[in-house]
Amino acid sequence: MPINDRPPAIRKIDTNRPELLAVEIFGLVTAADIENFYGLIEAGYTLHDRIDVLMQAREIDEIDLDAGMGDDRLSDNRDASPHVRRLALVCERAWQNPLLQLAALSTDVEMRHFNVDEEADAWAWLEAQPA
Repeated sequence: MPINDRPPAIRKIDTNRPELLAVEIFGLVTAADIENFYGLIEAGYTLHDRIDVLMQAREIDEIDLDAGMGDDRLSDNRDASPHVRRLALVCERAWQNPLLQLAALSTDVEMRHFNVDEEADAWAWLEAQPA
């Protein structure tokens, strides 16, 4: 399958809160997916000064962090960090650190990990639900 035929590994989930960015992550996460993720974050904080983020990981094959962690990406992280209040990670514990590296937000962001079977708790913590 040509690379352009591959569906994005990071997809936006519609929610009942406009100031919440929720994404589903699965498959092979490439530099293009990481760039798209930061575009979604930037769009969120352009419309709302402070946003919450929910990252829901399902069946991840691999996250190519090396491809997505250049100087431009680090600059994007610094730009986004002041705008993110809370980050909920819904994933198996083994994926917690790679997802935190992917998000790469400052320590000022309130972060919580939820196991896959605790997804409802993550949505409740963010006072939101899928649309």
